Amino acid sequence: NNADALAAMTDAIVADMAVHGPNRVAALAVTHADCEALADHIRAELTEQGIIAGPHLEGPGWTTARRYQTGDRILLHAHSNPYLADGTRLTNGTVATILHVTTAGLIVRLDGQDQHAWLSQNFITAKGSDGRPKISHAWARTIDGVQGGTWDQVHLLATPALDGYRGYVGQSRSIQPTHTWNTIPPTSDHDYGGRLVRPHSTPADQITTALARANPKTFAATDDPYLAAEAIQAEQDQH
Repeated sequence: NNADALAAMTDAIVADMAVHGPNRVAALAVTHADCEALADHIRAELTEQGIIAGPHLEGPGWTTARRYQTGDRILLHAHSNPYLADGTRLTNGTVATILHVTTAGLIVRLDGQDQHAWLSQNFITAKGSDGRPKISHAWARTIDGVQGGTWDQVHLLATPALDGYRGYVGQSRSIQPTHTWNTIPPTSDHDYGGRLVRPHSTPADQITTALARANPKTFAATDDPYLAAEAIQAEQDQH
């Protein structure tokens, strides 16, 4: 069942992190909700191992509040105000590991760099103007957010919300063969991510059907919803 598949996927991810290192292993899913659920499973196992421990700061998430502790890996979804010692600004997409937690903020180490940075409590607990959290756990990431990235080992949470394009992107991020974990909604009479689920079919059959779907193509220059949001915000600021 799905619970068993998610537990097995979590065990495999944590085992691969012990071999390759957390920054060389990626867990991918279609939706932020799936990423948060998967991150919760990974964090629970790493907490049992003592890798994640200590006091925490809490910030908003995509579906539920998120807890950040020493040992956690985080992903920035907004530019941070603090600058590094060399004057570099932390930008959207930065990945880091939490080294120390205080009531005032987090001290983090940037991936691929021997540099530490400070993220204030206000930055962690605030949301962006578009309602998105400014940081999230980097234990699991959306397929749309990792295009162009490459890892030693990738694990893909496959659900009926996949399509051909996202399936290709998710399965082509890994140097080693990607582990694809087929899952379906808990009940066959519900939809998943707006996708109607066919009853009495196996997870593999449903994922195969999902991967055969073509993803509608749009042009960012005209179809990006954030462009409309920025225009509306400009009008509001003018008023």
